[in-house]
This record gives sequence, structure tokens and C-alpha cells, in this order.
Amino acid sequence: MLVVQGILLIKMIVNKHVNAGRLVLAACDNSLINKRFEDSGVVLDLTSSFYKGEKMSETEFAALIKKAHILNLVGKETVGFLISLGVGDKKSVKNVAGIPHLQIIFGGRIN
Repeated sequence: MLVVQGILLIKMIVNKHVNAGRLVLAACDNSLINKRFEDSGVVLDLTSSFYKGEKMSETEFAALIKKAHILNLVGKETVGFLISLGVGDKKSVKNVAGIPHLQIIFGGRIN
């Protein structure tokens, strides 16, 4: 979270999906939404509805993570935030055209 002159700057877009009673979160840096990246045949398409969600603060996102089964994360800010929480591992981060991408699968069901 970044606060400049008392104004909270939202850095993430988060979309919530429910599949078989499990929460899947797709999150990306606000600056990357509606962009597409390709590198060696691997594509990160942030123009799709999968990523189009709501602007969210780090506090709101951290609360959702506790309920999630799968996290699909894109961007330096978003991936870095999860790693700073100890949720993700730097070794698992892939880069597509210089953009960090991390997928995490763990337990958790919607209550």
C-alpha cells in the first residue's frame, strides 16, 4: 500500500471466482490491467474478464487470501506483496516479457 500526501494509492485489481465451492483470486497490478504480454509462446492476457475485478487495498486483499484456494498473481507490486507476506516463494515466480507471474494453490474454502 502506498500513501502519498494522505491519499491511499490502490495498486491491485482483484477478481474473485468461485469454482466448486473454492475461491480463486486473480490479481494484478493496477497499471497492467487491459494489457497483453507474450514471451517465447507464453502469454499473459490481462485484457480478459478473468482479471477484470475491483480495485483493492493490500489490507482487503490480505483478508481474502486467507479464504482462497488458488491465487493467480501478475505484476511486480502484487507478486511482491504476497512474497512480503510469506505466502509466495521468489523461486516460484516466472517472468513473461519481464512481468512477474506467480500461481499458488493451497487449502481454503469459502465459509
